[in-house]
Amino acid sequence: MYQVAMYYTVKTLLSQGKSIREISKELGMCRRAISKIKSALDNGQDRPSEQTTAKSLDTYKDLINEYYDEGLTALFIHRRLVQQKALTISYSSVA
Repeated sequence: MYQVAMYYTVKTLLSQGKSIREISKELGMCRRAISKIKSALDNGQDRPSEQTTAKSLDTYKDLINEYYDEGLTALFIHRRLVQQKALTISYSSVA
């Protein structure tokens, strides 16, 4: 979910009559994200929802810590997770 400030910015721009395409161009956001915010506003949701999502690496937290204890770098940990666990994660999610 986008930050609260972005939610209210989109809300303000929509209330000024701007289109989703115009807002997308102005804020550098994808139209789909703006459409989701617009949809939430149309459904009476005046504030952004508090969503908690499980991180994809939470189940591998202990394994990652073991790798760090072994002295492996984040680059090698990332490679191991991708190769051995078939995860599709970015390097920055491990680092």
